[in-house]
Amino acid sequence: MSKHDPEREFAEQMAEALGWPFVDLERYSVSCGLLKKVSAEMACRTRSVPMVFNRHRVVVVVDDPFQGVYMSMHPELLGPPYSHRVEIALSTRRGLDAALHRRITLVND
Repeated sequence: MSKHDPEREFAEQMAEALGWPFVDLERYSVSCGLLKKVSAEMACRTRSVPMVFNRHRVVVVVDDPFQGVYMSMHPELLGPPYSHRVEIALSTRRGLDAALHRRITLVND
């Protein structure tokens, strides 16, 4: 039996309402290579981590839907100008904190 987690339930419901995927960053670990695609400073400032990063699209995980909309409207925040679309996924604050902590502890930036 799983423990009741209001934060996760809220994030899942919000993601569903927005038509965005929910990513459990507490259980899913984003690869170091992907995390390095966005500088640690930018990741912390925007509270976002990349999950997919290729020539066709970028999927960024956030814990705040407003930040997600802002990121999708301003892809230049991710670094060099990209001509591909930015898609947003939602996670919990705890999950995003864990991913950001992992990003900060990477030795090479």
